[in-house]
Amino acid sequence: MAAMDPLLFPPICPLCDADVHERAQLDSCAAKPWWSPFCRTCVQELRQSDRVMDDACRRCGWPSHWSVQGRAIERTEPVDFRRTCRICSAMESTPAFDEVAAVCRYDGLARDAVILGKFPRNASVITAMGHAIVDRLRRQQAHQGSAAGTEKHGDGPETQGHAVECHFDFVLTVPSHVFRQVPRGGSNAAILGHAVAERLGCPYRTPLRLTRRIAKQAWMPDAEARRRNVKGAFRVRRGWTPSRRIPSPLGLGGGDARGMRDNLTALLVDDVMTTGATANEIARVLKSAGIARVSVAVFARALSAQAEPR
Repeated sequence: MAAMDPLLFPPICPLCDADVHERAQLDSCAAKPWWSPFCRTCVQELRQSDRVMDDACRRCGWPSHWSVQGRAIERTEPVDFRRTCRICSAMESTPAFDEVAAVCRYDGLARDAVILGKFPRNASVITAMGHAIVDRLRRQQAHQGSAAGTEKHGDGPETQGHAVECHFDFVLTVPSHVFRQVPRGGSNAAILGHAVAERLGCPYRTPLRLTRRIAKQAWMPDAEARRRNVKGAFRVRRGWTPSRRIPSPLGLGGGDARGMRDNLTALLVDDVMTTGATANEIARVLKSAGIARVSVAVFARALSAQAEPR
């Protein structure tokens, strides 16, 4: 009976409602590409947006060939990911997080996907975003320290399967207030976090809680307002400590007699990053609780004057 599903319920693209003719073939694949829920036309636009981020700075997530006015600029020399980019150099303070990976530019269909992904009923879109994040992390890991011109596009051996692994001790997402979850029908962040964690093969954790309700960051007029909006808004849950929650797989490390690790790495996952104020505050809280390294991975990165890190 399951074989009849594509005939009785033809798959449609959640972004444009077009038929997804390739879905039947993709459903039989063990390792589906992240863009499998979408039609070919939408995939082409999403993957074009994906390529914009190929030479993004590993520290702030801003592409080297993109101006703060939101326009592409000509790149005159190969990208050296080991150097501090011009955006990082102009920052007033160093971010608390250690690196950023972003799949797409927050525009067009990528923005439509993020909006759809705000609602848990669109779980296929949220899961696809999570798988796209893992694909970006693996490509970024594979090409760490390489020039952007050597990047490979598509789903080659390094991005399908487990040829390139990204090692994190746990995945977490930005906590949200229950009053925001109820109208949406649940927590879209949890679906995204679980999708990333499952694909990476590491646990999904919820070590943080909100200390107060915060306004939507999208409503804030500038970067400074965003920082004030989230300052002090997150706290580690009472009784949660990294060394007690996550045992070392090898039973080694940290001088802890129970074999718990001290130098833990966390991956903060979100749908979109604008100025990085929320990620910075969460990373600060995590590091104050003993996490050694915090990486940030998002589906979309806003590229505008307002989104420029400061």
